[in-house]
Amino acid sequence: VNGSSGSEHPQEGKIVDGRICVGGQWFDVQSYMDELGNKGEANGIAFKALDSRGKADVLSGRRPLVVARDPTLPAGCPRREWLGSGGGPNYRKNHCDGCMTQQSRGNMEDGDVCSRCYYAACEDCVVHTSRGTCFCKDSNFDFAYPPEAEREWYHSGRW
Repeated sequence: VNGSSGSEHPQEGKIVDGRICVGGQWFDVQSYMDELGNKGEANGIAFKALDSRGKADVLSGRRPLVVARDPTLPAGCPRREWLGSGGGPNYRKNHCDGCMTQQSRGNMEDGDVCSRCYYAACEDCVVHTSRGTCFCKDSNFDFAYPPEAEREWYHSGRW
């Protein structure tokens, strides 16, 4: 946080009464520490890479912190950040990625969320051949697809 740039706030990086100045704004130290390391190593690395203003935007909720969810994909691959709304930084409670609507809690309880790509599908979409297919290339909601030659046309994903 502390830097030598002349454009930074004079209080940048200082901690007073459990609050820290980041990007000229004051935030709870615990929120800062959560982003820095308590949410996992990948989150901490992504947070450290931001400048002071970017960190302030994340801490204030003005923008999400994008973290690669599948580190097995090569760096720079845009598919590393493809996530459904069922978890991670894009989490929206009871949101269905299949029909792109906010669902009642009961309708989502009978749906599914993929543990790898976090694609969420409501009760109606989970049985649909395309809207009920998560982003994973070789599986659907953690169930492996059959070998390539035996797959249906909809047995494919983005990564």
